[in-house]
Amino acid sequence: MSTIIVMLLASALFLVPLLWQIRTDARRARADVIAADIRAALNHRFRGETYLSVHVTPRSFRHAGRVALSAPGGYEWLIEEGWHDVMSRTPAGYELVLKAGDATAANSPREAELRRLPRAA
Repeated sequence: MSTIIVMLLASALFLVPLLWQIRTDARRARADVIAADIRAALNHRFRGETYLSVHVTPRSFRHAGRVALSAPGGYEWLIEEGWHDVMSRTPAGYELVLKAGDATAANSPREAELRRLPRAA
């Protein structure tokens, strides 16, 4: 009897992480499929590649999945034009996050220094 219990515990030490990794890989593969579908819709919308970045985080037990759509500073209009296509392809249980880049970060530090207003007092 104790031999059976030891065998079950030893096999559980091997099988539980293996099954967990298989499940995690399946969730990541599903997120990759969602990201590919969204990228294809955006490429169709803009008739080619754009500066938009799509990052999909898979759903878990505690957190909803996340589709993050971002563009560098100065290209926010791409998000405005394409977010409807992204929203229509975002599945239930996923949240859509829109991130616009910082336009001041895209400029050189010298330009930011010149743009800074002098103190009045």
